[in-house]
Amino acid sequence: MGESEKRVIGVAREGVSPENANDADPRVVLAPDHVGEIVTHGFPVMVEAGAGARMGYCDAAYVEAGAHVCSKQQVYGSADLLVKFKGPAHDDVFLMKPGSTAFCMAHVKSHPDRLRAFRERNVTLIGMERLLQPRPAPTMDDVVGSQAVLFGLQGFSARSTRVVLIGFSPALAAAVRQAACFNVEAITFVAPGQADDMKAVDTPDTLVLWDEGAWRAGSPPRFEHARVMNMATFREPEIGRALQKVSLLAPRPEYGIRKIQCFRETGMSAADYGLQLLLDHSTRHVSAETVTACILGYGRVAMGAAEALVEQGVGRVHVLGRRQTAPGEIASWLQFSDLVVNGAEPRANEPRRFLISREHCATALQKGAVLVDMIGGSPDYPCPVEEIVSARSPSDPHFEKNGRFYASVWGWAILGRARQTNQMYGRQITDVLLHEDKLAYTPREWSDALNAAIITDARAHEGCTGCGGCETGGGCRKLQPFDDELPALWA
Repeated sequence: MGESEKRVIGVAREGVSPENANDADPRVVLAPDHVGEIVTHGFPVMVEAGAGARMGYCDAAYVEAGAHVCSKQQVYGSADLLVKFKGPAHDDVFLMKPGSTAFCMAHVKSHPDRLRAFRERNVTLIGMERLLQPRPAPTMDDVVGSQAVLFGLQGFSARSTRVVLIGFSPALAAAVRQAACFNVEAITFVAPGQADDMKAVDTPDTLVLWDEGAWRAGSPPRFEHARVMNMATFREPEIGRALQKVSLLAPRPEYGIRKIQCFRETGMSAADYGLQLLLDHSTRHVSAETVTACILGYGRVAMGAAEALVEQGVGRVHVLGRRQTAPGEIASWLQFSDLVVNGAEPRANEPRRFLISREHCATALQKGAVLVDMIGGSPDYPCPVEEIVSARSPSDPHFEKNGRFYASVWGWAILGRARQTNQMYGRQITDVLLHEDKLAYTPREWSDALNAAIITDARAHEGCTGCGGCETGGGCRKLQPFDDELPALWA
């Protein structure tokens, strides 16, 4: 690439935008060390003054890394490629140079006016949330979790079987996904310290899973009637190698996973916030041990929430899949839950718009309960929880209505894990700029995945970028986002 083709990279400050109404996101899309790496590859970098100040990155650190610190107008008006986390305010789009590119969390379903502004300004919008990569081969934890459930359910009627997981580990998370695929009656995490009080589930139709490799709670659990399986059995060298070899021979579904994400941290932060909100306002609970929680969904965000709640010793954490969230079933789970964490949404072809309706909140959800949503939404693209009309600001995450508490924000990981996720995102974005996807280079060098992430139609279904196949009935021809509800072998 010649010197004349060196594209100028602009790093914008996270300011007021539709998802960041109170300017509460303190992060910066690239830290000085990430900028330094980009500069060493020969790309000029402009950083908006004060962009990293709230994360402790002063302007001088960016200058030392080789960047030019400039005003907002200079960065927006001169950059060939503008990068930031949240999409810019609509007015800021018109500061950008026509023909340039913006790389951010686009959220055009929730904010369709954003796409109209970019089109009017002739700026290409690439959604971070739509940039996908091939699904990786299953890890040993994926294989162990799947096989433990497959073996454990032999001879059982899956629909009448309860699966109880003691503690938390990646293999147990994989077991949850596999158990959900069998449509079992119930899936429940139990904190290790409460495993001795399990008489209610010590029945012949219960499958208990625990992971010796992650066990930190003294003696292993004991049951008289339930079937108990230790994940370590499937990690024995000969068995593990054989199982992994078989899994690699299985056909892999043509799904992708997001390249830029911090799903686990998002789930953990949301669960931490919800539990603390409950304990702060509850008249019935003074510690996590007496709390009953339920989590809707079993994808990576939901499993991050489960991990956080188990680590904090929550008494019972029920995981609700498609069977438990059905219209006639979900109320029975809500009425016994002190804390509800939503990490799921209706599928595109489902007629209902909400998983948890206003009626559910009024009649099933008990007073004093806390409901935390991790999906988000807006009036244009409703949240799966009907009472939550729009995601809120991280500076004001929750509200109270009729004695119940509701919380939903864009970017849960800001709360308590801002620096950690700042570094994670920065590393991922730097790789997209410089390596396989070549976003920092000219568009003719971009990867197919990057071209698929260009947003041309806010009306298309999730993952579709306006390829035309949807409108003509030929089916979407673009890369599709992965489904967290695939069997655990591929999760």
